[in-house]
Amino acid sequence: MNTIELNFDGYWTQNHLSSLPKYNGIYIANAIVFDEFKSRIISIRVIYIGASENIKNELSNSLYINRWKKVLTPNEELFFSAAPISNRELTLRLLFALISTNKPVLNIPLDHPNDHSKLLIVCKGVTHTLKELILLGP
Repeated sequence: MNTIELNFDGYWTQNHLSSLPKYNGIYIANAIVFDEFKSRIISIRVIYIGASENIKNELSNSLYINRWKKVLTPNEELFFSAAPISNRELTLRLLFALISTNKPVLNIPLDHPNDHSKLLIVCKGVTHTLKELILLGP
């Protein structure tokens, strides 16, 4: 069984999209309620999980941002996290696993990729709401 580690960095706010990474990887749009007085996150929910060859360019698209803003409650803000993927062939499989396990509100279910080998996905870093271990395969 292969093991893949996804190390998520973040959080970037909508006002700091220019500092997003340009790498190939998985990104997460999170709805976060942040307590500025205590400098901590009060609540967080994943609203969308996507993949891109250039995360900075992908998230600079205002159509995505406007769509995601529509599901925010009055106290929530958009925050983003991202993890690089060095093996591009695994991108669809990783995306399938993250979406089917975490069920973000704005993602549509993906078809299972044809690769049925066993794969353990370990999510690290800023993964407050993600399942930390995901097992794919028979």
